[in-house]
Amino acid sequence: MTGQPYAAGDPALLLWVHAALVDSGLATSGLFGTPLTAADADRYVAEMTIAAELLGVPHEMIPDSVAALDRYFDGVRADLRLTPAAGESMSYLLDPPGLDVDIGELWQDIRDAAVLALPGWAVQMYGYAEPPPLTAERRTEIRQALGVLDAVFLGEPGVLEARQRIIARMRSAGKKQAGAT
Repeated sequence: MTGQPYAAGDPALLLWVHAALVDSGLATSGLFGTPLTAADADRYVAEMTIAAELLGVPHEMIPDSVAALDRYFDGVRADLRLTPAAGESMSYLLDPPGLDVDIGELWQDIRDAAVLALPGWAVQMYGYAEPPPLTAERRTEIRQALGVLDAVFLGEPGVLEARQRIIARMRSAGKKQAGAT
């Protein structure tokens, strides 16, 4: 416990979740997908402002470029703490109990991807060992594991429909935003 007040609807906390999601998208794209050009990365960050607004973050708080996202993280890093709850959550997500051997091997790839995508300061904060260099072979293994994970989740009831609803809401909000400017 930090003693700090918590409210799930707090715009500053929603912004943190949004910024972390956007930053991780950029990191994983560069590591395991198709790296974005600087212009495309800026466009991605700008397009994702719509998602933050849908969450309830005021527009003026939302970073709309990679440079603004970097400034945001620089501004909040001094306030970040590894709480027991955060440590337990990460431990559970990265090393879930009860996995059989086959799933455990696949999950090791997912774990490595998650740690590789973290910024160095977060790796240090959580006390993780510095990940080994990402070889072309290891990148391929991780990409395949991520593909399997995505396919498994898409097969879950309602996941594809939920993704489609989110995309539709973002497109609708984007059109409204474009019409207001």
